[in-house]
Amino acid sequence: TFTVTVKSPVVVSYTGAAKAINNDPITIDASEFTGKSMKDGSALYIGKVGSNDVDYTNYITSVSVAADSKDANSKYITVSANAFNTTDEVTYKDSKDNVLYKANGVKVERVAGIALQSAVTCKVNVTVLDKWGVSTVIPVNITVNPIQ
Repeated sequence: TFTVTVKSPVVVSYTGAAKAINNDPITIDASEFTGKSMKDGSALYIGKVGSNDVDYTNYITSVSVAADSKDANSKYITVSANAFNTTDEVTYKDSKDNVLYKANGVKVERVAGIALQSAVTCKVNVTVLDKWGVSTVIPVNITVNPIQ
Protein backbone atom coordinates (compact mmCIF):
# COMPACT_ATOMS: atom_id res chain seq x y z
CA THR A 1 0.00 0.00 0.00
CA PHE A 2 1.28 3.45 -0.81
CA THR A 3 -0.13 6.96 -0.63
CA VAL A 4 0.06 9.53 -3.38
CA THR A 5 -0.15 13.19 -2.33
CA VAL A 6 -0.98 15.66 -5.04
CA LYS A 7 0.59 19.09 -4.59
CA SER A 8 -0.50 22.02 -6.66
CA PRO A 9 2.12 23.48 -9.01
CA VAL A 10 0.42 26.84 -8.44
CA VAL A 11 1.25 29.01 -5.44
CA VAL A 12 -1.09 31.96 -4.81
CA SER A 13 -0.95 34.39 -1.91
CA TYR A 14 -2.60 37.57 -0.67
CA THR A 15 -0.26 40.54 -0.91
CA GLY A 16 -2.70 43.29 0.09
CA ALA A 17 -3.06 45.26 3.28
CA ALA A 18 -5.47 44.55 6.14
CA LYS A 19 -9.02 45.70 5.35
CA ALA A 20 -11.49 47.60 7.51
CA ILE A 21 -15.08 48.65 6.89
CA ASN A 22 -16.26 51.85 8.51
CA ASN A 23 -19.39 53.39 6.97
CA ASP A 24 -18.58 52.76 3.31
CA PRO A 25 -18.09 49.46 1.47
CA ILE A 26 -14.55 48.30 0.71
CA THR A 27 -13.18 46.47 -2.31
CA ILE A 28 -10.99 43.39 -2.31
CA ASP A 29 -8.83 43.92 -5.36
CA ALA A 30 -7.96 41.04 -7.67
CA SER A 31 -4.46 42.37 -8.15
CA GLU A 32 -3.78 41.82 -4.43
CA PHE A 33 -3.64 38.09 -5.14
CA THR A 34 -0.48 37.09 -6.92
CA GLY A 35 1.36 33.90 -7.38
CA LYS A 36 3.64 31.87 -9.53
CA SER A 37 3.85 28.55 -11.24
CA MET A 38 6.14 26.20 -9.36
CA LYS A 39 6.59 24.44 -12.69
CA ASP A 40 8.22 27.26 -14.65
CA GLY A 41 8.28 30.22 -12.23
CA SER A 42 5.97 32.36 -14.37
CA ALA A 43 3.91 35.01 -12.58
CA LEU A 44 0.16 34.52 -12.15
CA TYR A 45 -2.36 37.27 -11.60
CA ILE A 46 -6.01 36.89 -10.75
CA GLY A 47 -8.02 39.39 -12.76
CA LYS A 48 -6.90 42.26 -14.95
CA VAL A 49 -4.08 44.61 -14.03
CA GLY A 50 -3.81 47.76 -16.11
CA SER A 51 -4.61 47.10 -19.73
CA ASN A 52 -2.97 43.70 -19.61
CA ASP A 53 -5.02 40.54 -19.57
CA VAL A 54 -2.52 38.14 -18.06
CA ASP A 55 -2.81 34.61 -19.39
CA TYR A 56 -3.25 32.57 -16.24
CA THR A 57 -5.87 30.21 -17.68
CA ASN A 58 -3.22 27.57 -18.37
CA TYR A 59 -3.01 27.11 -14.60
CA ILE A 60 -6.14 28.45 -12.88
CA THR A 61 -9.61 27.22 -13.83
CA SER A 62 -11.74 29.17 -11.36
CA VAL A 63 -11.65 31.73 -8.57
CA SER A 64 -14.48 32.21 -6.09
CA VAL A 65 -14.93 34.74 -3.31
CA ALA A 66 -17.29 34.29 -0.35
CA ALA A 67 -17.66 35.05 3.33
CA ASP A 68 -16.40 32.15 5.43
CA SER A 69 -19.49 30.06 6.27
CA LYS A 70 -17.83 28.77 9.47
CA ASP A 71 -17.15 32.29 10.73
CA ALA A 72 -19.79 33.38 13.26
CA ASN A 73 -19.06 37.02 12.36
CA SER A 74 -19.89 36.53 8.67
CA LYS A 75 -23.42 37.75 9.43
CA TYR A 76 -22.00 41.29 9.59
CA ILE A 77 -20.84 41.44 5.96
CA THR A 78 -22.15 40.90 2.43
CA VAL A 79 -19.92 39.96 -0.50
CA SER A 80 -21.36 41.41 -3.71
CA ALA A 81 -20.14 38.77 -6.17
CA ASN A 82 -18.72 35.28 -6.07
CA ALA A 83 -15.89 36.13 -8.48
CA PHE A 84 -13.79 39.13 -9.42
CA ASN A 85 -15.61 41.14 -12.06
CA THR A 86 -15.47 44.44 -13.90
CA THR A 87 -18.61 45.88 -12.31
CA ASP A 88 -16.54 46.51 -9.18
CA GLU A 89 -13.50 47.80 -11.02
CA VAL A 90 -11.13 49.82 -8.86
CA THR A 91 -9.19 52.75 -10.29
CA TYR A 92 -5.85 53.55 -8.67
CA LYS A 93 -4.51 57.08 -9.07
CA ASP A 94 -1.34 58.83 -8.01
CA SER A 95 -1.19 62.05 -5.98
CA LYS A 96 -1.66 64.11 -9.17
CA ASP A 97 -4.83 62.20 -10.07
CA ASN A 98 -3.19 60.29 -12.92
CA VAL A 99 -4.63 56.81 -13.41
CA LEU A 100 -2.01 54.21 -12.57
CA TYR A 101 -4.05 51.11 -13.27
CA LYS A 102 -7.50 49.59 -12.99
CA ALA A 103 -8.17 46.22 -11.44
CA ASN A 104 -11.16 43.99 -10.95
CA GLY A 105 -12.53 43.73 -7.45
CA VAL A 106 -15.22 42.31 -5.21
CA LYS A 107 -17.22 44.71 -3.07
CA VAL A 108 -17.71 43.88 0.61
CA GLU A 109 -20.13 45.89 2.73
CA ARG A 110 -21.59 45.75 6.18
CA VAL A 111 -25.08 44.37 6.71
CA ALA A 112 -27.46 47.19 7.50
CA GLY A 113 -29.35 47.34 10.78
CA ILE A 114 -26.90 45.47 12.99
CA ALA A 115 -25.41 47.64 15.74
CA LEU A 116 -21.89 46.92 16.93
CA GLN A 117 -20.51 47.95 20.31
CA SER A 118 -16.95 47.08 19.30
CA ALA A 119 -15.10 46.08 16.16
CA VAL A 120 -15.42 42.50 14.88
CA THR A 121 -13.22 40.62 12.44
CA CYS A 122 -14.81 38.68 9.60
CA LYS A 123 -13.13 36.30 7.21
CA VAL A 124 -13.59 36.28 3.43
CA ASN A 125 -12.19 33.28 1.57
CA VAL A 126 -10.79 33.45 -1.94
CA THR A 127 -10.69 29.93 -3.36
CA VAL A 128 -8.44 29.25 -6.35
CA LEU A 129 -8.90 26.00 -8.27
CA ASP A 130 -6.07 24.99 -10.56
CA LYS A 131 -6.30 22.86 -13.68
CA TRP A 132 -5.04 19.82 -11.78
CA GLY A 133 -8.06 19.97 -9.46
CA VAL A 134 -6.22 21.24 -6.39
CA SER A 135 -7.88 24.14 -4.57
CA THR A 136 -6.15 26.72 -2.42
CA VAL A 137 -8.07 28.88 0.05
CA ILE A 138 -6.64 32.32 0.80
CA PRO A 139 -8.33 34.03 3.79
CA VAL A 140 -8.70 37.81 3.95
CA ASN A 141 -9.53 39.24 7.37
CA ILE A 142 -11.81 42.29 7.37
CA THR A 143 -12.46 44.36 10.48
CA VAL A 144 -15.96 45.80 10.72
CA ASN A 145 -15.90 48.89 12.90
CA PRO A 146 -18.89 50.35 14.75
CA ILE A 147 -20.60 53.05 12.70
CA GLN A 148 -19.30 56.47 13.68
